Amino acid sequence: MNNKISLTVNGIKHTLEPIPGETLSTLLRNRLRLTGTKIGCDEAECAACTVLIDGEPVVSCIYPAERADGKTIVTIEGLAQRVHEEMKLHPLQEAFIEHGAVQCGFCIPGQIMTAYALLNHNPNATKDEIRFALKDTLCRCAGYPSIENAILAAAQALRTGEPVQKPNIPDSIHTHKSMVWIKSSALPFTQMTLFSMVCCMPKFAAR
Repeated sequence: MNNKISLTVNGIKHTLEPIPGETLSTLLRNRLRLTGTKIGCDEAECAACTVLIDGEPVVSCIYPAERADGKTIVTIEGLAQRVHEEMKLHPLQEAFIEHGAVQCGFCIPGQIMTAYALLNHNPNATKDEIRFALKDTLCRCAGYPSIENAILAAAQALRTGEPVQKPNIPDSIHTHKSMVWIKSSALPFTQMTLFSMVCCMPKFAAR
């Protein structure tokens, strides 16, 4: 058995001492300081920890670090490129921002890495194919429509070489009268929102 782990991460080769029981996600986060890879469930249920291993999306929270020996790994940090001394976001990253697909942000690295693998294999992915690819990558905020639209926009940009198309946001259809109604109902909505935040956020943070 090899007493070293040699792996290439985002184009950089690393040789490390193996640690018994260490997972790839822990190695990436704790030893290589690539904290873009998130650990959500730690049992391969949410896919927030998805990275690419030899071009294929893999949940890294249960992937033994020693199995990564000799592998090529890409994390969310590896998608951006340096152009003229500045970091340029990958079209997928840019599209997620433009289309409001980033909400709490915790699942986004897994969503983007899964989408990246999909578009590498299928640059013309349809909405149904995107949904199927992301079926095991969970979004706690339920932001799936924005995520799908972002991936479609990124796919178009990658195919054409043009900038990521911004979303088409219609003008407000609310009248002055309806705005008065919204203001009058704002207080109970705010109270409910604060209640949800107080009750739910500590549980989420504990993850």
